[in-house]
Amino acid sequence: YHKWLGIAADEQPANYYRLLGIRALEADPDVIASAADQRMVHVRSFQSGRYSEMSQGVLNELAAARVCLLNPERKAAYDARLRAEQQGHPAGTPPLPVPGPVQPGRELPGLPVAVTPVAPATRRKRPDWQVPVAVAAATVALAVGLAGILAVRSHPRQEVPKLPDRGAASGETADRNREVVCERRRSRVDDAHDGAATRAAATEGPEPREPLDPEPARLPPPRAVAPFNAAQAANHQRAWSEYLGVPVEKSNSVGMRFVLIPPGEFIMGSPESEKDRDSERESPQHRVRITRPFYLGVYEVTQDEYERVMGTNPSYFSCGGGGSDRVSDLDTSRFPVENVSWDDAVEFCRRLSTLPAERSAGREYRLPTEAEWEYACRAGTITRFHFGNELASHHANFDQSGSSGRPVPVGSYSANGFGLYDMHGNLWEWCADWFEEKYYAESPMEDPQGPASGSQRVHRGGGWISNAGRCRSADRSSGGPDHQHNRLGLRAVLVLAD
Repeated sequence: YHKWLGIAADEQPANYYRLLGIRALEADPDVIASAADQRMVHVRSFQSGRYSEMSQGVLNELAAARVCLLNPERKAAYDARLRAEQQGHPAGTPPLPVPGPVQPGRELPGLPVAVTPVAPATRRKRPDWQVPVAVAAATVALAVGLAGILAVRSHPRQEVPKLPDRGAASGETADRNREVVCERRRSRVDDAHDGAATRAAATEGPEPREPLDPEPARLPPPRAVAPFNAAQAANHQRAWSEYLGVPVEKSNSVGMRFVLIPPGEFIMGSPESEKDRDSERESPQHRVRITRPFYLGVYEVTQDEYERVMGTNPSYFSCGGGGSDRVSDLDTSRFPVENVSWDDAVEFCRRLSTLPAERSAGREYRLPTEAEWEYACRAGTITRFHFGNELASHHANFDQSGSSGRPVPVGSYSANGFGLYDMHGNLWEWCADWFEEKYYAESPMEDPQGPASGSQRVHRGGGWISNAGRCRSADRSSGGPDHQHNRLGLRAVLVLAD
């Protein structure tokens, strides 16, 4: 509890609010759900190895807290119990949590963890000496309260000044003002204190009001931590879309479509057991955290889109290209643009950003980093491809798929969990990074940008002429910044404004 959740020994056993790291009696269900999800994601990172059983127990408690506090009736009962516990315990003693009933092995709604029974917390027995003391204290409090009421009624009627803060109504009696203060401070004083304060206010005027606790800032959704499936990927996109106040998908003035990629974590590289891996380039596997959301092109940039921005179409497979005879009867406007160098790809993004409509909308474009590309390609998966471990002709356009030996229109195959098409095959896609074969050994965990310098740039994904092994999610390749080929294209990033 202390090392994982920051709950010190003298605060244990912690109540549900302390367990989730939120203020006591929090009423906003979005704050409760987000806090619970973030805590559970964090604790799940300890599920492997010798802490597995311990982390599962903590996850069960977090899940029970989430279920209880998101159920209005159970939360109301729990809050009442918590208030009673706080009044009954000596100062500094944490109140006991009230576990809700959890069915063994049942999957809680919206939670990917199976919950096992949580041992019910037992109420601590109050020492015998506390009983008469508590009765005496209650009697004194009642007497003081009655004395305060009589004092208010016998005192000459006078107008009470306004409380020095917003929301207090002029002309209210002093005892009502004190009641408002106490209510907004969530009953932090007991009845005896209320009675004494009321009597003092009636004779001396209202007590200056202390500032209220500020409302906590809305917490962001949890990051998308792999592994996760396509449905969970879509849920992460939706949650971050709502939090940021932006659409999951948007289009620009050229007609390019972009989809929101949420922040997340994944294992970059390939395991030693993976078929066709390059041990030099894809090792060691390492955890990468993408800390900022971004938009990525749903498709590779098409010939039509490229020509509208650059004024030219360099594609080999086009009506004016070297392979025109192989596409003479086809409309290639939706073919991905190829024969594009890294320098050309960067220039495309720059010119796209300076178009009047894009500049007025504040939109800026760039190439994805290699880490962003692999994270987006995998979409939470840990297999060779985003759909599994084997590549077949109905999955992608690659050398062994029985294609006609050329690119095909974008979107001809199924999308991955994030809604991205052609991440495997069709064309290799340029990335922003310099290429270094052994870079993974020194790559930072957060938002790696690649080596500071080099002679070649990274491209990813495989192409129409590549075999299945070169189309894997983890496969890495490179070329000089001025290198052009009819298997090389690009996919653009739309930068999400702060």
